[in-house]
Amino acid sequence: MASRTRVKADDDDTNPDLLGNLRRKAARDFFLVQHRWARVLLMSRDLSGAQCRVALALLQHTNLKKFDRDGFLEAWPSQLNIGRLIGQTERAVWTSISQLRKAGVIKARRKGKGYAYTFRLSWREKTEDALGPLLDEWPDGMLKNATVSGRKLPE
Repeated sequence: MASRTRVKADDDDTNPDLLGNLRRKAARDFFLVQHRWARVLLMSRDLSGAQCRVALALLQHTNLKKFDRDGFLEAWPSQLNIGRLIGQTERAVWTSISQLRKAGVIKARRKGKGYAYTFRLSWREKTEDALGPLLDEWPDGMLKNATVSGRKLPE
C-alpha cells in the first residue's frame, strides 16, 4: 500500500514549505494509486467494456482528502453524473455498478441520499496476479513527466 501522509487542518501555523511538500507527496501517492487501478481495470479480462467505463468514471471521482486520511479510494458521484460523463443511461450505470459489486471490484454503502463506492484492494491484487507478465507491457514511462495541477510531480 502507498505510504500515507497526514495533513491536519489545524497545521496552518507550521512551515508552509513543509505543508506544500506533504501535500505534493499525498497528491503523488494518490495519482500513482489511481494510475495502478486504471491499468488493472483496463487490462482485466473479467470486466465488460461498460463495467470498465463505469469503474474508470468512479476512479476519476475518487477523493484525495479521503485517500490521504484513510488510505483508500472512495467516490460518491451520482449514477446520473456518471452516465452523463460516459454517455450511458442511469439504469445502464446502475447495472454496471451492480455487476462491479458482485465481481468484488467495489463495495457500496449508503451515504446521505446516495452511495459511496470504495475500490477493493483484494480484487486489484488478485487481478494483478492473474495478469502476471502482461502488466510489464504497460507504458509506465508516462509517470516520469506526470503533473498535478500543472506542476511536475516530485521524483
